[in-house]
Amino acid sequence: TIGYGDFPLDGQPAYLRVAAMVVMIVTIVLLAMFYALVTEFLVSRRIAATFGLVRVTDMANHVIVVGLGSLGIAVVERLVQMRQQVVVVERDQGNRHIGRARALGVPVLAQDATQMATLLAANLPVAKGVAVMTSDEYVNFETGLAVRDGLGERAAQVPVVMRVFNR
Repeated sequence: TIGYGDFPLDGQPAYLRVAAMVVMIVTIVLLAMFYALVTEFLVSRRIAATFGLVRVTDMANHVIVVGLGSLGIAVVERLVQMRQQVVVVERDQGNRHIGRARALGVPVLAQDATQMATLLAANLPVAKGVAVMTSDEYVNFETGLAVRDGLGERAAQVPVVMRVFNR
């Protein structure tokens, strides 16, 4: 209410002054919400691009590799050499091979592959194969069951390779 051409509210009735204050407060709140939404939109897009989510949503007919240990990165490198599209799901965000996979142009989802939401984020319904390569046999079984459930009717047509141990 300060500036050239503003209407002074000094001599106005109380209800008009209260209405002007309410309008000012609502304007401030709406402006703050607008800035918050714009910032959230820009930051979430940046985070999604950083973690590979943008590239994954456009993929189809790709191979999902779960687990990025020594064997997992070897499988990823071989698939990239064979010119296959690959998506990696790795639970550990501090995994030493994530940088190597991203350098190959492979999107990495740092999430839990036993969760259906993660498999859907990796576009499991349109994947052409899944390789479960973690070093934990029980996680591999759990992930394999989640993959089977996620594939539904396509489970018989999509090859799923699981690493298992025979102690």
